[in-house]
Amino acid sequence: MKTIKYIIRIFHNINFDKMFETAKKISKRKKQLTIFVVFDMIWCALRYGAGYNDYLYFGLYALKSKYRKTYITRGYNNKLVNALNKKEDMHILDNKNEFNELFKDYLKRDWIYLDNGDKKTFIKWLENKDEIIAKPNNGSGGVGIEKIIVSDFSNPEQLYQYLKDKKLQIIEEVLKQVDYLNEIHDKSVNTVRIITITNNDKTLILNAFLRVGNGGFVDNTCSGGMVVPIDITKGETIYPGTDLEENVYDIHPLTNRDIVGIKIKDWDACVELVKKASKLCPTIRYVGWDVAITPFGPCLIEGNPYPGYYYQFPIYLPDKIGFMPKVKDILNELNLDI
Repeated sequence: MKTIKYIIRIFHNINFDKMFETAKKISKRKKQLTIFVVFDMIWCALRYGAGYNDYLYFGLYALKSKYRKTYITRGYNNKLVNALNKKEDMHILDNKNEFNELFKDYLKRDWIYLDNGDKKTFIKWLENKDEIIAKPNNGSGGVGIEKIIVSDFSNPEQLYQYLKDKKLQIIEEVLKQVDYLNEIHDKSVNTVRIITITNNDKTLILNAFLRVGNGGFVDNTCSGGMVVPIDITKGETIYPGTDLEENVYDIHPLTNRDIVGIKIKDWDACVELVKKASKLCPTIRYVGWDVAITPFGPCLIEGNPYPGYYYQFPIYLPDKIGFMPKVKDILNELNLDI
């Protein structure tokens, strides 16, 4: 019965137009009829819980079964989330106001929640600020976030009304990042994504990545940014950057800075930060933390109760083995049976 429900859920959620568009792209690469690609996509969905984006980005279409089964797919990632994160408490991380309140000691920036105050409170808060970051209270992937220059508005009252009309409730001062990350791309705060799994008082790191903007003011891959794996034993980038258009960057196209070999100088402090943060919400045990590194040390940007699992790009896995073995080792070490 569970299998039948799972199959129904998969097909109910599929965007068939995008699925066939992806299949056509892959069929050109494989020089294979699209219908055969579609059948293989469906098989991977049923057998491995892989979405069509998993099938494309992970290069599953070019892998044999013994390799395919080593990848963390959408289905298995959801299984981890359901087992480790209490659904009723996910709002604590999804809701930016709740997140900022709980993790306020780790933010290193001034912020205000418009729904908790009035216009006068906001105008007072705005004093001596030239730029602000405005976010919807709920959302992900950098969608809806705006970087606003205060002087573009004739007065604070006009800005306040603009924010209210756009439903931008979380207003933060603009963070300054360390120089070496600013030199790579200065239009965005380039954050470190650290994925952790926690059980009882023990937190282990699954993976870490540097996220770098590429023209926009956010570094999210779904908004055009790139991702670069970090060697968690050294705190250093070890591969080129990759984006969701499958472009590969040895150097940043806008700044000509090397992408490989970036040393995260505050790496140990970043690790300590996310391990401390993981203890504050014990019912959410599988988290993708976004950490900014400022001249005053690392700080939290947000925590994601649905951590990104899609960084298993072929360029990062020359042996064709995905993250599943590493996840299993961590679960075993934490005495978790999932």
